[in-house]
Amino acid sequence: MTGRELNTRGVFVVGGMDPHNLSMSISVWGGHGLNDEQIIAAIRGKIASERAKDAGFMPRSVKLFDGPVADFAKRLAASGAPARPQEFATPEAADAKAEIDREWAELGSRSDAEAAAKREALMGRYRNLKAASGM
Repeated sequence: MTGRELNTRGVFVVGGMDPHNLSMSISVWGGHGLNDEQIIAAIRGKIASERAKDAGFMPRSVKLFDGPVADFAKRLAASGAPARPQEFATPEAADAKAEIDREWAELGSRSDAEAAAKREALMGRYRNLKAASGM
């Protein structure tokens, strides 16, 4: 990934891409128990679906992939495929991550300075949580 691009084995520009949003989205997507290859498969599926409707489709926000990634994880779980181990082993750490995810979701697609500052603070909390968990 470089700046405003997302690489799914072929780089394409995402309009309105904010590297901080991408970092947090990747964290949220990983929280569904998917590995990188599975996340990429979900993203590629969404892109293929949209491009089947409009060959010139280019995503306007990385948030477009939140639903498809979550749906992919649900389908994978329903199929009985093995999931990746939980990212945070203790209930307290898992609860802290869930709170960060909830606060992030509340920001929606806001792009004002207050939302950007809140996202940066949430990323800091997430990094600290990972460090404290030995990750």
